[in-house]
Amino acid sequence: MRIDLHKLKALMNNPENIRNAGFAGHVDHGKTTTVDNILAYCGVIAKDLAGQALYMDFLEEEQRRGITIKTAAITLIVPYDGREYVLNLIDTPGHVDFSGKVSRALRLMDGVIIVVDAVEGIMAQTEAYLRLALEEHVRPILFINKLDRLIDELSMTPYQIQARLTEIIVSFNELIETFGCDYQKKSWKVRPEHETVLFGSALKKWGFTTVQMLRTGLKFDKFLEIYKEEPNNLPRLLPLGKLLARIIYEKVPSVITAQKYRIPYLWEGKIPDALTSFNKNDEKPAIFYISKTQWMSGKIFATGRVFAGTVSRGLYYCLNDNTLKRVDSVHLLFGSKSIVVNTVPFGAIFGAFIDAKPGQTFSSKKISGHMKYPPYIAVPVVYVAIEPKKTEDFEKLLEELKKLEIEDPNISVEINKETGEILLGGIGELHLEICIKELSKRLEIYSSEPMIGYRELLFSEASIDSDDVLIEIKSLRGEGVPLREALSKALSSYESGNVIIIEGFSPENSHVLESIIRNVLKSGPLVGEPIIGAMIRIIRKKASNEPIDLNQLLNLLAKALSSVKTVICEPYYEFEVTTVQDYVGAVTTEINRRGGKIKQVDAKSSGLIRIRGILPVRTSLGLPNTIRSITHGRAYIQMVFFDYLEASGKAREMIIKEIMRRKGLE
Repeated sequence: MRIDLHKLKALMNNPENIRNAGFAGHVDHGKTTTVDNILAYCGVIAKDLAGQALYMDFLEEEQRRGITIKTAAITLIVPYDGREYVLNLIDTPGHVDFSGKVSRALRLMDGVIIVVDAVEGIMAQTEAYLRLALEEHVRPILFINKLDRLIDELSMTPYQIQARLTEIIVSFNELIETFGCDYQKKSWKVRPEHETVLFGSALKKWGFTTVQMLRTGLKFDKFLEIYKEEPNNLPRLLPLGKLLARIIYEKVPSVITAQKYRIPYLWEGKIPDALTSFNKNDEKPAIFYISKTQWMSGKIFATGRVFAGTVSRGLYYCLNDNTLKRVDSVHLLFGSKSIVVNTVPFGAIFGAFIDAKPGQTFSSKKISGHMKYPPYIAVPVVYVAIEPKKTEDFEKLLEELKKLEIEDPNISVEINKETGEILLGGIGELHLEICIKELSKRLEIYSSEPMIGYRELLFSEASIDSDDVLIEIKSLRGEGVPLREALSKALSSYESGNVIIIEGFSPENSHVLESIIRNVLKSGPLVGEPIIGAMIRIIRKKASNEPIDLNQLLNLLAKALSSVKTVICEPYYEFEVTTVQDYVGAVTTEINRRGGKIKQVDAKSSGLIRIRGILPVRTSLGLPNTIRSITHGRAYIQMVFFDYLEASGKAREMIIKEIMRRKGLE
């Protein structure tokens, strides 16, 4: 891949030349294959390899599984209508266990092409990703892929094909009507006549819009005739890569246009002028947002977007915690490679060596506010116990886990200081499996069978009012705060399903108190599982920077906590199974056997049946393989975190016994 840096920098100096776009959609609907087509059009890969190279899947595990695991970015110079523009292209994971990466990646984009399989239609992750795009104010474009399947596999007539495509478009727009805000409902619904709907086959390298067909005089019947008689001519007549290049430039807003309407929704606090004023002569602080971090060459390498000014080496304030961090070098990104540059301008997506975390905002000057955290809820609910095969590797394992946490903020690492047991938590089986394989490349480890992360839900209240301090412990349910919201870290005071509010203490004392409270909440009174659903307020009646008597305060806190009551609760997934009519009975029987609750069964015009409901994570282990087995591969299941629900009856007894056995308390 030859990169003309001089030309690239010249184009990037004009923000109107920059488009930040990405691809998202349900797993196996063809996102990365679609990306190959535009990469081939731009000369990054050979045209013959488009649809097969899976260029953006550069991890060995991605190539083996055929799914995209990490969020990849590449900067391209794209030819269009006799001129060129810069495309910062983001490819995202389609598997549910990696949805947190999609949520953060969307912040980098101004437009997203959502890829939908023509046969399977709108699926669980299609809906989830469209909803995330609307929440991030990223304009959606619909690409209905695998049109050839309707012809070859389902042998549909032209009328049936058009009815099927119309159904997908209507369903897509219904989601925008349901989840969009006022301006999105009015302006962002996709329409074939506006060229915000594309049709094609990424694997076979062709695609079109209805407007394009009308311009060329190619009617649908004639298209079907060419497809059946001269299929090799379609990539020449209707090249998908060229179409994507044009649609992205024309339909994805420029960075200036997008920022004008996005920033009021994405910024928390008073909006700095630098984010809304685009006069080149203005002196602006550099402001950038971090989407992803990874461990590289012994340091943290971050991927982000410049929202104001120009980023270069130097010191920057983290606006989330007011710490000062150094950018050691800045890079332009080209998939698995990067090139060091002196500066990156407004609108650019870039890489940098900086001690940062995903979701943080940085500025070259101290300013108020920061970018809001993405709304996606990623809760680790499945755990494995791990240990090094060699005792002397214990410290190395801790070091590698620290790196893994930097790369993937959706995992959790818990270390029992008394026993030395290490628990690695993930949001699903596949997520954990990938983490274990990544760790195993770095050192030899043992890992246990998956375990479920149970919690103790607070349902009673307590308060202590002393001369100096007021301590209140309340249930979030009683305060009207949904548990899911507390788990989402929607506010800075939300952490691990609890709310901690400390008032009247110095910053140093507040930090000490908060750390102690978090440690105390890790072991509940019932069976020693972490407490969730608690709102704890500690208020110093007379604000002072004087040192506090920690022992006295902790005794008061312990007294308050000793009087509260908890109930055992377990995590649930929300599931969606798509299968054919012949296997509905077998699927529902298996779900019922595992204690699932089916809430909805509906049929699609494609003949597929969609089954939705909730299921305990405890009984979900191994379910995807079982579903594939009993349906002979004719079903797909998607599971996302739903909530923690109180366990009762036999389930409660079983869970408590399991916890006691695991802790050696039986």
